[in-house]
Amino acid sequence: MALTDYDPRQSANRAMSKARDSFRRFSDGFTPGQKAVTLAAIVGFVAVVAIFASVSGTPTYSPLFTNLTAQDAAAITAKLGASGVPYQLSDGGAAILVPAPDVNKERLAMAAAGLPSSGSGAGLSLLDKEGITTSNFTQQADYQRAIQDEIETTIDSIQGIEGTKVEIVLPSASAFALGNAQTPSASVLVDLSPGASLTSGEVQAIMHLTASAVPNLTPANVTVVDSAGTLLSATTAGAQATMSAANGYDASLEASLTSMLDQILGPGKAEVQVTATLSSATTKTTSHYLELNNAGAPVATPSSSNTTKTTYIGTGAVPGGVLGTNTVATGTGNSNYAKTTIDNSYATGEATTTTSQPPGAVSHLSVSVVVSALPKHTTLASLRAAVAAAAGIQPGRGDTLAVVSMPFSNSQAAQAAKAAKAAAAAKARAALDQLLKIAAVAVAILFALLVIWRRSRARREPAPVAALPEPPPMPLSTTSTAQLPAITVERPPDGTIEANPDEAARVLRSWLTESRESRVS
Repeated sequence: MALTDYDPRQSANRAMSKARDSFRRFSDGFTPGQKAVTLAAIVGFVAVVAIFASVSGTPTYSPLFTNLTAQDAAAITAKLGASGVPYQLSDGGAAILVPAPDVNKERLAMAAAGLPSSGSGAGLSLLDKEGITTSNFTQQADYQRAIQDEIETTIDSIQGIEGTKVEIVLPSASAFALGNAQTPSASVLVDLSPGASLTSGEVQAIMHLTASAVPNLTPANVTVVDSAGTLLSATTAGAQATMSAANGYDASLEASLTSMLDQILGPGKAEVQVTATLSSATTKTTSHYLELNNAGAPVATPSSSNTTKTTYIGTGAVPGGVLGTNTVATGTGNSNYAKTTIDNSYATGEATTTTSQPPGAVSHLSVSVVVSALPKHTTLASLRAAVAAAAGIQPGRGDTLAVVSMPFSNSQAAQAAKAAKAAAAAKARAALDQLLKIAAVAVAILFALLVIWRRSRARREPAPVAALPEPPPMPLSTTSTAQLPAITVERPPDGTIEANPDEAARVLRSWLTESRESRVS
């Protein structure tokens, strides 16, 4: 064939024909079941790849701003739409989400536009408008408004708070306000989301956050109220700690008394309730008393001693006579006079003791014990004495103890047992239903596999050869078998189809293939 006779289209057609014939021969080697399984696997693989590509191609959204007002949300979404930035709304429109890579860039863009602008003003940006002619009063008012707005924006970021209003009272900063002892104070009004509530820890966080933003402001001077008018800051840190300590003390004492009564009466035969009142402030006790010795007498210690001694020796008249206005000396002789005076001062021993009691001391204790039945050789008096000793009851402190015996109601226990039984039955039914579902799926899969296997096996097995008709029975002969002629079975010649069926099939397939190729070419 000459080079000019080469046709690229005819060559391409022949190549495609050969590839198609190769694929057909390859597919003919599979059974229908194998073809179905292979096709299902290919379809599943394509579906998984498509889902993965769709998920991986979807951008991940992150919050741009949360707890926004309707005005701020509208302004921000309008600016995002004008910039062509995709966004999503959540939390009822109070939160705006944008693709994660664009979060920082869009926050800077919104800050440049003054968004969000929730609050009483624009925060510390109010001070940018101050001029050199602004009065001190105006500067102080703007500074206070700016601080309030910054605190409001910070509190609004807490989960569950939709809006905040902060009012700060600052003392006068005048240099002529002598002796001004006024301290700053603040009030915080929070608008909670429907169904939301603040824990005591969150309320204390708001109080400390507000106090930290204002000089000389303490958390005790911050009042937090919700939109329903409920005072949230009434429970201070000290009171909250005292309440937690009281609850822990009650639970610990109840568990201790219940364990003791279970050993005496048996499990579940006694119900114990403890209510303790703990002090919430530090108390100081000062005691002043006399020191006593071992005999019980006050201890006396000399504090000072003064000794005076007077002597007189001489001759002549000895002073004497009748007492009166004028004393006349009478008598004669020598004089020898001596006098010693000792003056001792004693101080009684005294002692002063000051005791400081931290918060959390038990100021009152109330214990109630109810028993269902008393065992033999056990009385209420003995049980009361045991409980009083174990609980540390002090009658002088005003503690109360009640121990009574009465039968318990079994309705609650019966309902609990019934509920537990119903829950166990429901759990068993759910487990059985799940097991039945799994078994049904397994049976369906096994049945499908069995059908596919049987069909593939039926296609692989050769068709059964029709049975040849049996020859008619030979007539019985009375002659001897030795006289019957011998029957000879002729074998087909070696070159026939009956002798080599596999070789004949191979030759036919080669002929068919050559015929197809010739037609295509």
